[in-house]
Parts: sequence; structure tokens; C-alpha cells
Amino acid sequence: MKLIAKLAILAGAVTVATSVQAADLPSRTMAPIAPTPAPAVYSWTGFYIGAHGGYSWSETSTNFIGAPFWTGTLSGNGGASTRLAGFTVGGHVGYNYQFASSWVAGVEGAWRYQDHSKTIASPFFPTLDSWTTKVDSIGSVTGRIGYALNRLLIYARGGLAWGNVHSKAESAGLVTVSNSSYRIGWTIGGGAEYALTNNIIAGVEYDYTDLGRHRITQTDGFGFVADRRVRVQNHALLARVSWKF
Repeated sequence: MKLIAKLAILAGAVTVATSVQAADLPSRTMAPIAPTPAPAVYSWTGFYIGAHGGYSWSETSTNFIGAPFWTGTLSGNGGASTRLAGFTVGGHVGYNYQFASSWVAGVEGAWRYQDHSKTIASPFFPTLDSWTTKVDSIGSVTGRIGYALNRLLIYARGGLAWGNVHSKAESAGLVTVSNSSYRIGWTIGGGAEYALTNNIIAGVEYDYTDLGRHRITQTDGFGFVADRRVRVQNHALLARVSWKF
């Protein structure tokens, strides 16, 4: 019995010593992993100002609708179409408002300069008479509606447009008659923008502008009066950069 009691006391002592040693060892429990923060949601709401530039081309169609020395009307068989193309540059300013989580609505004013000019021979005296059409600037005020994928915005635009259209008639270098006026029309387009930083936005855009058909009455160097109807349509592929406030 004494032997059994001694063995029990010894086993208890060993158990206590093992527990004390285990308590002194460093814990092997892993530290909790911090959750990855969600990416910040970008807000498109705010004013912005910027510049744009690219390639633009205009299509003009002209119908000669009458001249006193000509029998009947020239509409249809006295017309001519020309294409004017070149580089364009301008600026824009606007405001966006983001709503319903991802939808963005806004308004923008834009203006760009272009030097598009084309001269064609008159169907009356092709070797002597020439007609020139030039479109040197286009402006617009449009509404915008788009859908935001955080920093990416895909949008459409449309609204009022105007352009400065010049027309000139020359006859054998004797007489030059010119006409210049701003024409009112409409524009539609669309594009995509990406917020590189919280303030810098880069994008691309396509615009179509129709300045309508207007009538021009001009007299050539031989005293003949002719009426023309000129329609101007403009296309533009633009790169944009904006600063958002």
C-alpha cells in the first residue's frame, strides 16, 4: 500500500510539472487575419472643365435650285457633294450628378475650332465659276446620361448645336461674293471616360452634328443670280481630358 501511495504522489507531481512547463511555452495560436478593405467607390458628382481634340470631317451637299438664264430648276441634277476634313481642338465645361447608385446625368457646354474648307466648280461655268464652303467652328449644349462602373463611365449625349458656316462664289477672279452666318442644328454622340485619379478624367467620344439646310443667294461675275441650298453634317472622333472639382 505504501508503494502504491508513493507512485500516485509521483504521478501527480509529474502532471503538475508538465502543466507548468506547457504554460511557459509560447502560444501557437495564429493571429486573426485582417479583412481586405473594399475598394473605394468613386463619385462622378461634381463640376468639371477640360479640353478635347481629334479628327473631324464635314459633309456638305449643295443643290442649285434656280438661275434666270437656266430653264427650270437645277435641283437634283445641279447638285454637288463635298467632304471637308481635318484636325479639331476645343474645350468643354459641365456638371455630373450620380444617382440610384450607378446612373449619372449631366449637362455640358462644348466648343471646338476646325479649319474645314472645300472649293468646287459651278455647274454653270465650270471653268470660270467656283463655289467654296467652309465650316470653322462648332459649339453645343447637351444633356448627358450614363452608367458608371465605379471609375468607368459609359454615356450618351445629345442637344443643341451651332456652327459658323462660310460660303463664297468666285467668277473668273472678277467678282467674289461671300456669306457667313451661324447655323443652328442638333447633335448626338456618346463615349466613355475613366477616372485616373479623383480629379483627372480621360476619355474618348464620337459626335455627329447636323446644321440643317440653309439657302444662299449669290450673284456671279456675269450678273447671273443663283440660289443654293447647302446642308452641313459634321462627324468628330475626340480624345478628352478633364479636371473634376
